[in-house]
Formats: sequence, structure tokens, C-alpha cells
Amino acid sequence: MAFAARASASEPLAVFEMNADGSACAKNVDISTHASSENGLLVHDFDPAYSPPEADGSVHLVFASTRGNDPNAMLDYSGPQRNPADPTKANANLYAYEPDPAKAGAMRIRQLTYLLDMERAPAFMADGRLVFTAEKREPGFYQLALRRQNLDGGDYHPLFAQRSSIGFHEVSQVVHLADKNFAMVCADPGVPHHGGALAVFNRSMGVDFTSTDPADYPIDPTVLDPSSPSSPEASFFLHSLRFLDPTASGRLHGSTSGLYSSPSPLPNDRVLVSFGQATDSASFEGDYDLYVVDQATGAKTKLLGDPGVAEIDAVAVYARMPRGVYRSTWNDPNAYGINPTDTAVDLVQHDALTIHSLMFQNTPTGRPREQLSGFEVWEELPPTPDVTSFQQGGDFVASDPFGPVYVRRRLLGTVPILADGSAHWRAPGGVPLVLHLLDSPESQAAGFPRWQREQLMFAPGEMKHEAFPYPFFDGFCAMCHDSVSGRPVDAALRPDIFTHASESAAMTAPPTDLALPPSQRGAPVGPPNAP
Repeated sequence: MAFAARASASEPLAVFEMNADGSACAKNVDISTHASSENGLLVHDFDPAYSPPEADGSVHLVFASTRGNDPNAMLDYSGPQRNPADPTKANANLYAYEPDPAKAGAMRIRQLTYLLDMERAPAFMADGRLVFTAEKREPGFYQLALRRQNLDGGDYHPLFAQRSSIGFHEVSQVVHLADKNFAMVCADPGVPHHGGALAVFNRSMGVDFTSTDPADYPIDPTVLDPSSPSSPEASFFLHSLRFLDPTASGRLHGSTSGLYSSPSPLPNDRVLVSFGQATDSASFEGDYDLYVVDQATGAKTKLLGDPGVAEIDAVAVYARMPRGVYRSTWNDPNAYGINPTDTAVDLVQHDALTIHSLMFQNTPTGRPREQLSGFEVWEELPPTPDVTSFQQGGDFVASDPFGPVYVRRRLLGTVPILADGSAHWRAPGGVPLVLHLLDSPESQAAGFPRWQREQLMFAPGEMKHEAFPYPFFDGFCAMCHDSVSGRPVDAALRPDIFTHASESAAMTAPPTDLALPPSQRGAPVGPPNAP
């Protein structure tokens, strides 16, 4: 068993391990070799999760940490950094404690994510892929979303709830269930004690949306109008999202029967979860009891719980089929490899136009492929060391309906989009990036947003191919993202994908090289004037 603990609020959280019977409890000293504080911040290690065992019985222990990035010549800052969403706090990324392939019998710590907001609460799918919660905060946008990543660092990919069109701004605590569904907790910002509504989704059925706010659909809000051609046909649209207990709203205010937290899989189709009764979420004091919820009926059965005591973070212990850890291959839709001698990422986007159409709205209603000539790549920077609150951020602080946010960026350069819609570029690895789309006839006519609303990241030395040439998007990616046209009938496999999946102009074109050292990048600028 692994968990995080500390003796007092003045100490950092550390990862402890112990046997299932409670014996041999000790701090993992390899993980805690860093200083207890640096850059004016406590260095926390928390949210540990074991991977499925490898064929030799070894496991990887993934955890969140505020230790900062691994040493990287592509960065001109080091150590723990403050979160642009709240400079009073440190940002956290994910790391793996695992056997060192270069030293028999030794262990190492390897960084998995390289962003400036919060990445936490890792868990594993049955096939050994990693799922977790990612914080996304940019001007005019806030979302706790679910992400998926291969443990070798490949395929950092949206899992679910990337936009508030899902109906909530916070979706977290994701786990993979025995029937291949996922369970998660959905909530408004400010709901206390990590509580919310309990939901399950089937990722293979694609995207879903429940929000009735047109602002959550910046590309095409007509999806909300049942008479609109872009609105899904209600009689045929298969929803991937279900709320198991509609009486538990997940809203900060208004009627509710209670709050759910910390779902966990069971060996059948049921969910082990904590639930606390409440008539108003805002006044809930955290008195959770342990329940089992039936996915089919939504009925919940109480297992245990005492008044005034919180029973949370329960995990069922049972035998599982050992499937090992999933590893990236060049046959994957987002083909991946690592060049250990390089610090930059080399990225081939076989269809940059369709990829970028997913940046602002991902609904099963079709999407415009803009006539883009290119896009800018910007480096997202943390608050400078003297900024410990928004009051000290000066011109780098913007305000929106979610509150203040710190924004400091510098331009790396512009990537041209080739005649067939593909692009090939290099950028610094292990550096948070944000894309800015150049104006197009479509964006000027409809007022589409241009700035990406989340950070990108690539590992140092990463070599990646994203998606497929345009004719094949509907033949594979549309199974989850829906077809470009929005017509379900167009989401169908094309056999030619097996022989032509990598045929694009970007494959043979030299990359636009943006992997410049920090001293050669643009001057930092503050929040943009337009979305």
C-alpha cells in the first residue's frame, strides 16, 4: 500500500509504503531525497498509485510532486514553481518511481508531465495506461479535466470532460471500472471536501455534452437548438455519460441529496464510493460513509460509517488479470518514440487543420476545418520568483468570471501549414506550450477564438506523429471525436488507413525548428487582448 502523509502543516507531504496488514510502514526515502522546501515553497510528494505488475513482477509507483522539472537546458528556471492559477500555491506534475533500465537493481525517478497548472490523482486502466486529473486555466477558461497517458510518456491525450460543455467545470477522481467504463466525480468550483455528483462514462462511445450555456460552445452554440442541423438527433444519439444518482447534483448551491467522493472499482460492474448526506453542498462538513453503487439501477447500499467520521479513499483488494503496462508503438494513432540524445520534440501533424479544430469545442456536431496558413507556438512561463500572490503580478494578471489568472508567455515562432493541411515542427521538450492560430477567413467571419485554452507538453527527445491525413480522421479518430461533417454515418473505418496512414507532406518536409535556447526566444508578454 502507498499513501501520502505528514506530521504537521509546516512539513511537506511524503509518500509512505506499508504491507497490506499494516506492518513495515515507512517513508519512501528515494522519493524524498529532495530538500523539504525550495524557492519559498514546500516540496510535496503525494497521490501515489501503483501500476499493474510487469512480467518480472516489478511495478512503477506514479505520484504527484511539486518538486519542479527535471534539469533541462530548455528551461531558464528550476525547482518548484508557483501555479499561474493561484501563485500562493506550487504547481504539481506527475513522476514515476521505477526500476532503472540502465542500472540493474537500482531505482530512478522519471518525470511524466511538464505543465504549470496541477496534474494529480493518477490511477491505472486495466491495460496499464495512466489516467489522472489535469487543471486547465487560461484567460476566460477554467476546467478540471481528465487525461490519459502511456507510462513511457507517450500519447498525452484527452480522456473526457475537456470543456465545460460537459456541464461542470470540475471533473476529477477518475477510475477505470471492471466493465471498461470509467467513474468520476463532477462538481462546481467551491464544492467542499472533494465532493460532487457520481458519473460514469464509456469512452469508446465518444464525446457527450450537457451544458445549456451557449458560452460553453464558442464555435457552434446552435448545437443546443434541437431544430438546428448541427444538433444530434435525440432518437439516435448514444450518450456516453450517465449520472448514477441524479438527486446528488454536484452543484455548490441548490437542492441535493448529498455528495460522492473517491470512487473505486469492484470486480463486478459496481462502484465502491464514499457518500455523505446533505441538503446543501456548501454547508457539507465531510461526514462520508462507505457505499456500493449499482451502475445499472443507481441504487446504493451502505457498507459502513459512523456519525462524525469520514470514511473515504477506500480501495477494494481483489485479484486481477496481470496485463502489464501499455507501451507506445509507432503503430499507435499518436505514434511515439524517444531520442535520448535530443532535448527537443519532433512533431509531425498529419492533419493540423482537423487537430486544431478540436481546440475550442469537441461536440458530436461536426467542426470547421479552417483555411489556416499557420500557427504560432508560445512558451508558457511561471510567475517570477518575486510573485507570491496575484497582487504582485502586475500587468501579467488578467481577470475573468473565474477570478484572476497569471499569464506570461514568450513567442517561439510560427509553424506554416503545408498544402495538404499537415505540419512538421520542432520545439523545446519538457516546456509548457500554448498555440495561437493565425486568422483565417472562417475565424474573421465568425469570430472564432484563436488562443489555445490549455497547455501542451512533450517530453525531451520525443518523436511524435499526431493523427492521420484528413481522409482518415473519420475512419479512426471520429469513433471518439465524431466525424468532421457531424454525421454519424461518416464515422466508419476505411481499409486504406492500414497502408496510407502516414502519407502527408509533413513526413518528408524539413521541420520548422523552434527549439531555440531560452536566450534566443521572444520577450515575455502578458495576457492577450482577444480570446
